[in-house]
Amino acid sequence: MLNRSGNTKYQIKDAQQVYRQLSVSYEKIDSTSKKLVAFADKCPNIDENDISSKARYATLCRNIRMYAVQVLQNFSLSTRRVPTEDEIKQARDAKQRSDNELMEKVILSIPGINGKTLELSEELKPFIQQYYQVLQYMQQAKLAGRDDEVKLLESNLEELAQAMRVAHQN
Repeated sequence: MLNRSGNTKYQIKDAQQVYRQLSVSYEKIDSTSKKLVAFADKCPNIDENDISSKARYATLCRNIRMYAVQVLQNFSLSTRRVPTEDEIKQARDAKQRSDNELMEKVILSIPGINGKTLELSEELKPFIQQYYQVLQYMQQAKLAGRDDEVKLLESNLEELAQAMRVAHQN
């Protein structure tokens, strides 16, 4: 399903459907390679008296089967299983907790705002995220030795802190 930005958004049921199709394909490959090994014993097109051809045919069929098994093992090891709804919910909750902890740390670093009394309102979240991003940019600029950029970012931080204080008072 396409979202507004033009990106494709998949749902769990889509992944489960693809996983089932993949499992069916694995089963088909497995059964086909088993049939090839069974044909190795019968090989109707080879003269019964030609032992070397019969042995080569049997070896070829066994090698195909071994390769198919190896491919299936590699694919099954590299294919992740589809997460359940509960696992996705737990991951979202963990991400939300992580984001909230980060916001609290950023709030405590903002001069002039008492983080203990500050309620994390929806109105302040964009300010806090922006404050954190500017902090990250400022650290990068300091590491790169771009002092003029650091000064500009420091003034941006002061403006953001002032805007948050005003928003917090309202």
